[in-house]
Amino acid sequence: MTKFQKKIFIVLFLLILLIIISLLILLVVVNKTKNENNNSIEGNIENSVNEEYIENSVNEEYIENYNMQSTNSQFELITNKKYYLIIEDKITDLVNEMKLVNTDESIKREYPIQSEEDLQKVKQELKENLNNQLSKDFKTEFSIDQIFDSDIFKNIIMNNFYSIEKVYQRKDTSKIKLFIVFGKFAETDYSFIFALDSKANAFCVYLDDYLKKYNYTEENISDIKLENLSIEKNNDNTLYMELYKNANEKIIKRYYTNTKLNLYNNQERLYSMLDGEYKQKKFTTLEQFKKFATSFKMGDLAEFKVKELEGETQISCKDEFKNTYIFKETSIMNYKVILDPYTVNIETINSEYTKDIENNIQLNIEKLNQMINMKDYDAIYEKLNTTFRENNFKNVNDLKMYMENKLYINNKLELVSIQNNEDYYILDIRVTDRDKTIQKKLMKIAMKLLEENNFEISFSFE
Repeated sequence: MTKFQKKIFIVLFLLILLIIISLLILLVVVNKTKNENNNSIEGNIENSVNEEYIENSVNEEYIENYNMQSTNSQFELITNKKYYLIIEDKITDLVNEMKLVNTDESIKREYPIQSEEDLQKVKQELKENLNNQLSKDFKTEFSIDQIFDSDIFKNIIMNNFYSIEKVYQRKDTSKIKLFIVFGKFAETDYSFIFALDSKANAFCVYLDDYLKKYNYTEENISDIKLENLSIEKNNDNTLYMELYKNANEKIIKRYYTNTKLNLYNNQERLYSMLDGEYKQKKFTTLEQFKKFATSFKMGDLAEFKVKELEGETQISCKDEFKNTYIFKETSIMNYKVILDPYTVNIETINSEYTKDIENNIQLNIEKLNQMINMKDYDAIYEKLNTTFRENNFKNVNDLKMYMENKLYINNKLELVSIQNNEDYYILDIRVTDRDKTIQKKLMKIAMKLLEENNFEISFSFE
């Protein structure tokens, strides 16, 4: 081989080596990106759902980069949960301040009023605070006293709470973000325009009178321009963004709290929010659901997982008793509820199963625990080994009588040990009375793991 040929050979070898290295680097980057995109969002909550919640590892990019749902060429449904919470908080505060100005007794309770002059002075200060939150455009056409003199304010706003139904956001990248808020005071429609300066951390509001004057509705919100809108920052319209950290957790916590309150106080409302397939399989009538609601106890929220799917987000929540609840969210505050992890097939629950046998057995024990505490004897009956069922329980009612005699009203099942016995796993389970923790008993379960994360059992008590 000549020197020239050797040089050619070396050059070709180096080129091939460079190409191979480049391909390897590209493959590593692609795999890393894929793994990052497949990650679910998880969080642990150590405090009660009624307490101010803690910091946790919620991925804030989930909040900021959540894909928006298009409605028309200029506006889209809001999916940024941080902005939603800001809008809800500030509109709620604004409405409460408007009511306060017009309730002398409330002012006297909150301020050191000694005379009528003191009362009028406080009222004037409150009006100035309100004006500082209203947009310049609005104030050029309406005065706050005009609003207070209107029939809708006197008869509707003063006597009802405001409920947001939809929020739209203008699709642009300007520093002034524009939102259109549609909602109701009781059965009366009432809308706001909410503008937010993301650089100055300030906001301003247009009341419903402005939207009505220009005939702005949900059908024609693309007509709303306000392109030259500016916001003058002051003490009353300043936003403290650090208050809205972990917005995703706040929304999840609200779903959970609302579900818990409705379970005890408004079963009709919660029944209407149940997932359709789940309702059909689990609670075919409202009366059946009410009977369940009177005996079941939801604990405090302990942890959650979020899984984004096509068309919806599934949120799996566990309470302090390891009971699992699922929220199927299609947009902010628009969700359906599933009250257990076993009645219908749920992707979020399925994804928790792995090749780890102990992990899968633990998940099945949690499901069984929830069946027992929900008094769902039909579900337990279906999980029984056929021979065991035929030899011990002729029907579901026999099983119910046996379980009620052996177990407590509220039970906690803890896995103590596992032994492998051919097709079955022999489990020692400690059963504790959740209401009287000193009371315990031992339950032995023979569990067979089946396909599609299913299982069958036989059991005895010692």
